Amino acid sequence: MVEGTCHTYHVSEENALNPQAVGTGNGLFEIINALHPDGYEMPPEKWFKDDTAEELAELMWLETDIDIARFFSTKLTDYFADGMNRLDTGVELREEYGDFRVPTVMGSVNPIADDAIKEMERQVEEENVDGFKLYPAFFEDGQTLDMRLDNPDVGVPIIEKAVELGVPHIAVHKSVPYGQTNFETYDVGDMEEAASMFPEVTFEVVHAGLSFLDETKFLLQRYPNVWANLEITAFLVAESPMNFAEVLAELLVWGGPERIIWSTGPTAVHPQPLIEAFWEFQFPEMLLENGVPPLTDEIKRMILGENALRMMGKDPDEVRSKLEDINDEVAQLRAEQDERPEPWASIKPTGASEPMQQPRARQKAASDD
Repeated sequence: MVEGTCHTYHVSEENALNPQAVGTGNGLFEIINALHPDGYEMPPEKWFKDDTAEELAELMWLETDIDIARFFSTKLTDYFADGMNRLDTGVELREEYGDFRVPTVMGSVNPIADDAIKEMERQVEEENVDGFKLYPAFFEDGQTLDMRLDNPDVGVPIIEKAVELGVPHIAVHKSVPYGQTNFETYDVGDMEEAASMFPEVTFEVVHAGLSFLDETKFLLQRYPNVWANLEITAFLVAESPMNFAEVLAELLVWGGPERIIWSTGPTAVHPQPLIEAFWEFQFPEMLLENGVPPLTDEIKRMILGENALRMMGKDPDEVRSKLEDINDEVAQLRAEQDERPEPWASIKPTGASEPMQQPRARQKAASDD
């Protein structure tokens, strides 16, 4: 199967720039543990730390059914000194395991930064990124700065540059507002103009359906270059299956099954219980009686990997055949283990055992001056 989004996280007092970062990091920890099924809660010392590429790899390859993973970096430099999800660990992951196992590494820029365009060029030329993950808002001095795709001075130049660089793939965070940014900036309305202006660009709605469900389903129905990425939304299948049924049914009915990408978000999320829950999941009879199509094994296979492969220009049958015969490092590691490790065994407990109390990155920067 294909993991639609993986990251390494760096959530710690040492990396936090302001109190909003502290609240964001602590809030994420509470949310992910509230949503994980029993037995999959993450200890704080495995969250409030700087993850490594090796930890992410072992979590995916040894603790789950994931065969192939797409890496997303982020640029939350309004909260975290290194952006929270570093690009260099994704590059390291692909260098170690190859572009068959890690076919996509998404770069990230702050669109309102003076060096945004130059940084895009650098990431494509030096890091070989395949596209860019963006956020629609930036926090500065208590205000929300607009970074929406349809902003002609901000988002549009970024898309134009991605096309020029030959990586016409843009993914945007569209739910769960970070810190005290205005939630209105997170809606999917800016994707309508962008998808219409740039039909050659692939746009991913990240966290699709978790918020703005009606708007997202109409996007899928009208724009063939818009895809639904289920990162975090997939959590609902295990802990709130009725809500998951509503979200998935709407996306399927309006957009069809071909552009829905399974995605969980390790290392913040343990993918295995969600994968298992989804494979066993069926729509309740009430929805089937109202015209929702049955969730067949064929549709599940599409969502769990075939769609992502097609989006990346790969033939699912060819990839499946290669997986049966491949004897790379991942295959060897799996062959050597007698059984799967306990959940989170791959993440080393090197962080703080308590939630963050204060930001230190800014304090350190001030002291360095």
